[in-house]
Amino acid sequence: MSPEKYFDLLRLSFLLPPGHLRKLKARDFLNMLRQNLPQALPYSWLEIFYETRLEVEEEIERTFIETWDTVILSTGYPGFYWGSQAPFCDGMVRFTGGWPQHSYNALSPDLLELQFDQSQIAREEPSLLPEIVCGFTAIARNLEAFYAAGYVLRNYLLENGAITFVIDVSETLPSYSDWWDGIPKTPWLTWFGADYKSLLNDSLSGCELVTESTEDGCLLRLGEFPVYNANAKKIYPRFPKEKHSSLALTHKLADMRSLSN
Repeated sequence: MSPEKYFDLLRLSFLLPPGHLRKLKARDFLNMLRQNLPQALPYSWLEIFYETRLEVEEEIERTFIETWDTVILSTGYPGFYWGSQAPFCDGMVRFTGGWPQHSYNALSPDLLELQFDQSQIAREEPSLLPEIVCGFTAIARNLEAFYAAGYVLRNYLLENGAITFVIDVSETLPSYSDWWDGIPKTPWLTWFGADYKSLLNDSLSGCELVTESTEDGCLLRLGEFPVYNANAKKIYPRFPKEKHSSLALTHKLADMRSLSN
């Protein structure tokens, strides 16, 4: 198989409390991207989950707003994808409520994902990485994400419509399931929102990998550039399992909401 078919994919995942994305207006969402990470703005196509792709280059913003409103107003669609210009690949929003709930008492978050062609960035535009990191932090803070992660899926392959990647050399990623399983082991970038940060204060205090810390959260970064999993495992902080579990965070968020009401 030709090695040219393989590439690395930089994915930014933002996890929000259930129902949070549905409160956001599509125009406000686009303005947030425009201000913080304009490369991620929709450009070429939209695809509602379970529906056909819409090729709408000329009126993409209007169609995006209409699609967002359609998805929010309909309980049958859990979210949608969009495409943009290289090196940005695509984005995805998933709203809580479009998928079956898991049986145990876990947090079922809203999800935003933004993906870049990391191979192209490393080869042609390495100066874009600091901008992506700043945009990642700003979006996490703007959306009040309780957790966000930036990680590279390495040796990514798209062939005959099937996507595969080699997980052993990739930083670990948040669960693909519809519930929060706890902190992945080795993402390159990690944002802990205020509620999560307060759970992990003992482990994060004095950690040299924390490059930004405010009342609304903190950023943990494993170096200037994305690292391979073997190296990430050696330097990523170790958190108590009972602190980073889904159940612990669910209870924490519930406690914080009850205090604010």
